[in-house]
Formats: sequence, structure tokens, C-alpha cells
Amino acid sequence: MNNTTVSLTDVDKNNIAKAHNNNREVTPYWDFSELVATGELKSNTSDMIKYIKANISENQLNISLSHKYTFEGEDGALGLNWFFHTTKNGNTMYEHTGGTGGSRSSLEFFPKLQSGFIILTNSLANRKILEKDLSASVEKISS
Repeated sequence: MNNTTVSLTDVDKNNIAKAHNNNREVTPYWDFSELVATGELKSNTSDMIKYIKANISENQLNISLSHKYTFEGEDGALGLNWFFHTTKNGNTMYEHTGGTGGSRSSLEFFPKLQSGFIILTNSLANRKILEKDLSASVEKISS
């Protein structure tokens, strides 16, 4: 994953989309050097597809450990960095979403279907409808 980083050089900054606020104005990237896991990770779709594939294959110990349930409740379960849901079709979906002051991301995958998707936006767009539609499409296509 050569295009995933927490530190952007000047060259890197020219290669990522500028974030936008609700008024569609460019907003600065968030900098959480003290809390790196909170909005600091930057990546692209190619690297995120590699990440989805690695999670589906579970060939690495650190990845398989992140898939262990640490909490279960009525709305699903939690792992070390995943939310687990069972779809109405009975498939387990792993999900992690995030956002900062001008960007949003969603990553979902279905291990048994060997499928998943990533959404990366440079706006505060509401991605919930798109996530739901893409999840339904993945299940339909992969079944």
C-alpha cells in the first residue's frame, strides 16, 4: 500500500482531492498528530482495494485478529476496527466509515461473497443511501 500515509509531502498534497465544507468551499485537511487514528490516514482507491482483499483473505495475523468480536449487541457487533452487521440476506458485512471537516469515506466488504467496495469523497456528502444501494448491489451480483 504505497499510497497510504499519515504524512503528506508537498508532492502528495498535489495528488489528493481538496476537501470541501457544506458551502462547497475548500477547507484545510485535518491534522491530528496526537491522535493519528482519528482522521489522519490518507489513501486512494487502489490501496483500499488491496486492503479489502487482504481482509477477505485473512492471511495476516493482525488482520484476522481485527475480525474477532469484542462486543455484540442488538444492532450488530464490534471488532478492533470493524462494525459487523448481518444483512437481510444473511450475509456478514464488515464496515468502517469516517470523515473529517471536508471528506468522507466508507469501506464495506462481505467475506463469504469475496466482494466489497470503498467510497472516498472530498465533500460532506451524505453517503448512507449510496452505501445501502451499493451493499444491495454487491449482494445481488455476488449471489
